[in-house]
Amino acid sequence: MKRHVAFLFPLVMICLCIISAVSAPDIILAKNSASEVIFDTADLYTLEQEADLQKKLSETGDSLGIEIVAITLNGIGNADLDNYISEFWENQNFSNDCVLLVINIDPADRKILIQGYGKGNLYISSKRAKTITDNMVSDCKSEHYYEATCYYIEQVQYYMNHKGEALIPRAGLCLLGSMVFAGIIVLIMVANSGGKDTTNVNTYLDFSSSKLLAKRDIYTHTTTTRHKRQNSSNSKGGGGGHSHSSGSSSF
Repeated sequence: MKRHVAFLFPLVMICLCIISAVSAPDIILAKNSASEVIFDTADLYTLEQEADLQKKLSETGDSLGIEIVAITLNGIGNADLDNYISEFWENQNFSNDCVLLVINIDPADRKILIQGYGKGNLYISSKRAKTITDNMVSDCKSEHYYEATCYYIEQVQYYMNHKGEALIPRAGLCLLGSMVFAGIIVLIMVANSGGKDTTNVNTYLDFSSSKLLAKRDIYTHTTTTRHKRQNSSNSKGGGGGHSHSSGSSSF
């Protein structure tokens, strides 16, 4: 009996190892849920810092009605970083209202990039994104990536809570455009309001000594104009073509 038990024990252990190996991927995939907003592929944060940033990103985003994401990279080859992140946003289950931070530590292209989509595009404009990344350069040069990311979260929160400052310049541009258009219309009306030209055929032709010899209509051609039918779509779209704000700084 003891021999049978000694023989079965290794088989049981082997079976348990096989079951664990098969079920492990399910556990890993469960962690990559729709709520994941930090992707530390370059290992710039400690485990404690990553957990804290995940909490701050999620809570701040929930309070603002927007998804705030942080990504670290150690190079993307020869790809353009802005297009690379645009495609990343399209392929992930992110909200349409989203702001993404990217810290790339590739020695050939050390860069901080912020993109905004939806509300992020409206309130975290390219100018504001550039201001944020510029102010993160010092921390990133000193390898204080956690502090730099915290600053990013604070600035997104600040700008999202001061939405009027972003809308006023847009309203001013619309008003200016309307005034310019109205001015052009007025100028055209003034130009066409001069006295009418009273010169006509009677000024140069003496009908008492002239007469019409013949009259005929000659058909020459028909002109047909085609208009291209436009298609509409509410999807995110592909190829990184979705409208978004973008600001970056090198460090």
